[in-house]
Parts: sequence; structure tokens; C-alpha cells
Amino acid sequence: MAIINTNIFCYGATQAGMAFAAYAVETGARCLIGEWTRHIGGTSAGGLGIGDWSTRRWGKTKRVNVKIGENLGFNDRREMKNVSANQMRAAMDAVYLASPLIDVRTNIRLKKVYKHPGTARISMVELESGDLIVADYFHDASYEYDLARLAGVRLRSGREGQAQFNAPVEYEDRNGKMSTPGWNPSRHENEDHTLVDTRGDRFWFATQAPQRGLNTGDATAANQANGWRFELFRRAKGEPGGLPWVKPSDWTQADDRRILDLIYRSQAPNSPQSTGAAGSLFPFGGSVRAVDTTVARQSGRYGTNGCDLPGAFTNGWCEASYAERERIVERAAWITMGSHWVTANHSDVARSRRESMQTLLLPDDTFQEIYTLFPGWPPQFYIRDGGGIWGQFMMTAEHLRKDPSTRRAWNFEDSVATGGYHADIHTPYYYNTPEGYARKEGSIGYRERPNYGVPLRCFLPHPGQCSNLTVSWGASGDAIWRSSWRMEQTVACGAQSCGMLTALAFNNGSLSDRALADVPFPELKARLAAENAVTTV
Repeated sequence: MAIINTNIFCYGATQAGMAFAAYAVETGARCLIGEWTRHIGGTSAGGLGIGDWSTRRWGKTKRVNVKIGENLGFNDRREMKNVSANQMRAAMDAVYLASPLIDVRTNIRLKKVYKHPGTARISMVELESGDLIVADYFHDASYEYDLARLAGVRLRSGREGQAQFNAPVEYEDRNGKMSTPGWNPSRHENEDHTLVDTRGDRFWFATQAPQRGLNTGDATAANQANGWRFELFRRAKGEPGGLPWVKPSDWTQADDRRILDLIYRSQAPNSPQSTGAAGSLFPFGGSVRAVDTTVARQSGRYGTNGCDLPGAFTNGWCEASYAERERIVERAAWITMGSHWVTANHSDVARSRRESMQTLLLPDDTFQEIYTLFPGWPPQFYIRDGGGIWGQFMMTAEHLRKDPSTRRAWNFEDSVATGGYHADIHTPYYYNTPEGYARKEGSIGYRERPNYGVPLRCFLPHPGQCSNLTVSWGASGDAIWRSSWRMEQTVACGAQSCGMLTALAFNNGSLSDRALADVPFPELKARLAAENAVTTV
């Protein structure tokens, strides 16, 4: 057993964790970033490719995007939005991790959190290895909010109910009941889905038992996820490079059949939710976009919008053990690789579709040392959102609309960040129709997208639960709001504010027992202003 002493411990080497650390060390604190996987950079450096955002970046997060442009030869201060994993990782290292006071370590897996006797202050965390990390302040930037969970912070997860938030959900059925994963009385004649599935195992997507009588917005266990964002190499005819899709070990003809069914029977023809063969399910969510602007249009590096296929395995992801998560990821990678191999090679797939798929290859110069099962495969499993804390203030779906009292976007006196991406939930649930097709339920995609302010209280647990912890990725809000908040660089800007708050609380160590909530907000506001932070809309 080793005891690791630091001033600040940040859990999660995501872009948000790195942005937090960059500001947390401003007053002389040492910060250790711990990551449970072997990968640094989260989805931002794990195949994302397209840095979607709808609000202005500021501070070091903006500097990261400008740095990428400079490295590509652009010196006009432009922010590069479409980038490769290597470009993003190099820029984040240069900007976020420039201070020698920051240390990053991987394979840091939490076991237990200890608090000072009789207080709500975390004193140290115990790792599965038996090592202890002792610190004054803590931040959770992990996708799974593991640190907050073990610290006893109140959490929320899944899809909440109307009784809690009066949260609206699109596409409810004719009886006003929910159209999210589970029982849908307008379409399900019985609970035995196999009665309309002659093979008995046609689809992989019924991942939880049907539930009767749920109100619109009621809770479900499903996390929304794509599984991966891929970085691909588009090979022009006759050119070398790239890694082809391979047939996974133990792959069978029955597995071929499942994928072919998903391609051609994933939506009933002419149904209200039909989007054509495969639709948004498979592969890549129908979106492949160039991320390398320095190469010719017909070949080069591309990013994808992921695919929903692996999402069927994400229920309960955040509550699973580290070993269970690894098993989930490997199973999902096996199936997803097989699905791409079938699409690229099976004779029952249309020739034009096969040939198109054969031009998109895994990169042979990225993810070659750290990857998931297959070289070139992204190491970061894409968890769009599994839940978060129930903090001092809870953002809801209503904050994605204008404030009815002012008819303007929501702002708060203690706003420290902004959001603005439209609500967008992918739900990994399919059920069989009597005709033998699979249909997807539960998607949410509001078209309204006004920007909004996010108060500091969303990043703070209640003081009685934990007084020296901030949370960025798992900020306090319901599932629909969090489907807007989850943009990588939006969360990173919120994490920067948390870093500033922590630095002010540390204050060169002279007030190392100062509660985060005791830092006067004008002090943080002045620091934000000095950084030209965008905190209101």
C-alpha cells in the first residue's frame, strides 16, 4: 500500500478533467488526475472527430481549438471544430497540462471514499490496488460520476418521471403513456416478444423487461449511448493505408443473420418512425464527416456520428463494476466489428453498400497501442449520459426553453457556464412488431435550442453531503437537460469554472480547510471576468 499526497484530486481524465486541473493549480496547488481506463482525453481524443457545440468557448478550452488550427498552419485565431484524435490529444496536452503541478495517472480505480470524522469533507480515497490518495479538494469529471457516488452524494439516473420534473417526452402514444423503453400499450399486444419472432433471437435490443402503465417521462434504467465515435480512414481506389473490418473470432452465420435483419428489418416500411433501410441505427448513424482539412476530398481522415448498436449493452453502465464495464465494452466491440464486417462483405448486402463500407477503414496510425479488442478501434466507450448528481440546483427540460416570466433565455445570478445544444436522446431499445420488424422507441429531439446559463449550484453537492467536491460531467440536471449539456467542450467550460473555484478555496494553502461553498461568489465572478468567460446569454 502506498499513500499518495496531493492538494487536489480530479477523477476522470476527460477533457473536462483536464480543463478543471488547468485552472485548479493557479494558486499553487498540486493536482492529480486519475483515470480508470488506460486512455487519456475521454471521447474528445477517443474518436469524436467533430466537436459539436452551440455556445461560445472561452479560456483554455477555446485555446485548445485555436492551438489545433495553429498546428495545421492557420494563424488567424480560428477554432478548429473537426479534428483527429491525435490532433486533439496534442493540443489538450499542450494547453491543459502545461503546468508541472499537474500529474495524470491511468488505471486509477476507486474502491472507497473516506470523510473526516463528523464532517462532510472527503479526506482520502482508497483504490482497488490498496493505495490511498489524500487531498484537500476533489473534482469528479468522470462520465460515470464514480467519485460522487462513493462519496455519498445524492444521484439521479435513467429517465425520470413526471412526478419529479413534469418532464415532457415526444412521441407519446394515443393513451398519453410513455414511448420510452418498456411497455407501450398502443403497439405491444403481449409481453412475450418471441411470439412474433420466429427465430427467437432475431434482435439484440430487448435489454430490459417490458413495463406496463408508465406515465410519460417515467423512470427507465437505460443510459443513452452510441457506443463509440469512430475515426476512420477513407481510402481512395488503389491507395494503400487503413485497416479493414475483420470477422471476429467465434462469429457465426446466425450472427450474420442478426445483422442482416437489423439492416433490412430495423424499421417497418412506411411507418411513422421509418428512416429507410438501417436508418439511423447502423452503421455510423448515417453520418461520416471529414476531420482532416489538409488532404484531398476523396481520401483522408473522417469522423462518424457513432452508431446505436452498442447502446443495447449500456443499461446500468454507471453502477457496474470496472470489471463488468470492461466485459460490456468488449462484447459490444465484438458485435459492432462483426456488424461492419457483414456490411462490407456479405453477399446479401447490396453491392453499392458493401463497396461504400469497404472504403471506410480503421486508421493504422491511431489507437495502435491502446484500443478496444481490435487495433485502430477507439479505446473510449461513448457514454452520452448515464445520470449525475442531485445538487444544490437542478436544471430541467424547462430550462431548454425561454423563461416564461421574462420570455428570454434562462440566466442566473450565479451563472458560471452556458449551454445550448438541443435535447437529443438516443434510446437503445427495439421491439418486434407483429409483422416481424423491429421498431425503436424513446428518441427525444427537441428542435428548440436557445442558449441558457448554468448556475454554480449545479456543480456543487449539498454541503451536508460533501463540502469539498465539485462535479462537472455529472452536473445536476434531469435526463432531458443533460442530453443538451453533454457536449464535450460545453462541459469543459463548466469544469474551468470549478477549477477556478477550487483554486480560490485553496488560496496557496493558507485556507486549505475552506469549504467550496464559502468562497464569496464575487471572488469567482472577478476571476471569470478576467478570463473573458462566457457565463450568461
